[in-house]
Amino acid sequence: HLIGIFGPDRSGGSLTTPWAPVFRNCRFTNSTITATAFPPSVIEIGNAAPAFLNCVFRNLKVEPGSGYNQSYTNLRGPITIEGDETTYSDPVFTDCVIAGNSLGLDANAQFNNIYFEGGAIRIGRGTAPQFVNTRIDSNTINTQTEGSNDSQALGGGVFIEPYYSNGRKIRFRNCSISYNTVIGKSPRGGGVYTKYPQTRFINCLLVGNSLQVLGGGDAAGGAIAYYSGGWGTNNGSAD
Repeated sequence: HLIGIFGPDRSGGSLTTPWAPVFRNCRFTNSTITATAFPPSVIEIGNAAPAFLNCVFRNLKVEPGSGYNQSYTNLRGPITIEGDETTYSDPVFTDCVIAGNSLGLDANAQFNNIYFEGGAIRIGRGTAPQFVNTRIDSNTINTQTEGSNDSQALGGGVFIEPYYSNGRKIRFRNCSISYNTVIGKSPRGGGVYTKYPQTRFINCLLVGNSLQVLGGGDAAGGAIAYYSGGWGTNNGSAD
């Protein structure tokens, strides 16, 4: 990783203080992960609640090389946010730029039933991040080829995994999610792919996001692909 922020497991209730470092006016740029066996993300956040204020995340890439040959797994975007079933990871991005990042493969790589998740950001289980006045622009998933069987490319800017919400909301407030691209078999969500029942977009701009189909399959959600029926559908209260 360029950065790994991993808080303690609080599932037993013994720790109640949030793991919440603050990054102000920072630049996270020009870093590439090329590992061919289960590559990590460039930035990983787990069981933590960092605050990023006026930070830039640019030209971060997860691009396994030609030796990549995997089946029935997922490739995660350059920024991954994870919690668990009992501990939420709640980072906040305020006045940030998340642009020009990418997830993809070498043109000679082999893959079968791979899910490409998030050209910039992958939001996993047990997380409720907040994005305020933040640009998520010009990020890309490019699988290079269609791969084998049911491979899918999901979320050119952001991928959000399905899981129980328990009323907790993932909010994008006053954000631009624009000019992101998904290129692959069965691309979904040029800007955002989400199956989380509490995803909120408030006063946001979504423009110029796109999908390009390689080989077979179809496409859905040029800007947002939103699917219901995740793990738990407690919708909580409205904003």
